Amino acid sequence: MRALCLIICGLMLAPLIAGEPEPDSAQSQVYRFLGGEKVRVIVSAAVNESFEQIVSDDGTLSLPTGTTINLKGRSLAEARKLIIEQLEKESTAKHIQVALVIVEMTPRKIYIGGEVKTPKSVTLVVGIPLSLLDALQEGGGVADSGDPTRVNVVRTEPDGSRKALIVDVTRLAQPGNSDLGPRLQAGDVVVVPRAETFFLAGEIAKTGLLNRKDLFLAPGEQIHLSRVLLGAGGLKSTANRKNVRVLRLTSAGARKIISVNLDKNEKEITASVRTPGQSGDASGPATGQDSSDPVVQDGDIIVVGASNSASTVAIMGKVKAPGVFPLTDGLKVTRLIMLAGGFTEYAKGSVVTVVRASKSRTVIKVDVDAIIKSGDWDRDVELEDGDVVVVPERMF
Repeated sequence: MRALCLIICGLMLAPLIAGEPEPDSAQSQVYRFLGGEKVRVIVSAAVNESFEQIVSDDGTLSLPTGTTINLKGRSLAEARKLIIEQLEKESTAKHIQVALVIVEMTPRKIYIGGEVKTPKSVTLVVGIPLSLLDALQEGGGVADSGDPTRVNVVRTEPDGSRKALIVDVTRLAQPGNSDLGPRLQAGDVVVVPRAETFFLAGEIAKTGLLNRKDLFLAPGEQIHLSRVLLGAGGLKSTANRKNVRVLRLTSAGARKIISVNLDKNEKEITASVRTPGQSGDASGPATGQDSSDPVVQDGDIIVVGASNSASTVAIMGKVKAPGVFPLTDGLKVTRLIMLAGGFTEYAKGSVVTVVRASKSRTVIKVDVDAIIKSGDWDRDVELEDGDVVVVPERMF
């Protein structure tokens, strides 16, 4: 049975005794060394050396002359040519002929991860090409949380360097387009990133999570606040257009509040709203505090207050009913959490955060778990108008 396997392998991989290289048109489909292969090298009588050897993980093969060559990333024809050149260089023999046969192959795999339905590795079959679209289908397709416009293909070059290619797979296999994406090679890693996501609460037609896919944006297109609100169905008639807040977690870990007055410059806001799917950056004021239409970022929380004069507070994150609530006298964090239906299963109650809407932008951390357990209600925090309470998710 093993002998039959070796014969089949030899036929598939075409031992190159005569020295004919593979056609250029087939270069992307032929086998390329990954390291770990067991090879048989048969050298002509002039050198009178034949041997079997396992190629090292980094692609190194030792020759009878005592030197080494690196086969990583090379095809059979390229490897054979390199062996001949090195032997002729280090011996007096000329016109050396070499047969190179792979006796045992390293499994040739590509890896699919990130926001796909079934992260997995896929074994490549020699002579059967695998496109990027094929690979994503092997992984069950892009998950709802993934961004198909920014799929990353990472390839390791023979010298160990890595190259990345960003592909918008939504443009593949469309009517009149036969492109299935780049042909993958052994060792390629395909990663689907998480789609940019925003959380909306308050006087908005659709509250909750909204991601970049919902907005039909072109790759790289900036997302203005007005575009997000439009994608969420717009504001309710009860919304206070002058009382919109964007909460952002900065790279330093602090919470930042951007106050927005949508009535400040309505013409600029209207101009920044583009037809869904239109490419190019939306024009409009730059991001910043009190900008009439700031550019929003992944993870931003957008809160729209009510048009009445009543004071409100908002609660986000891992509670059963996040949203905006009226501020009653003496309302504290624990009471607001109860009004929001309580913690969800994965809430981290020990580090609840209160982002104060005052000019100081104070951030207060509250250990709600400890307060409830000890009954030390004096440690609870009384809320003020415009406060936003954020309940994070625990890892385990």
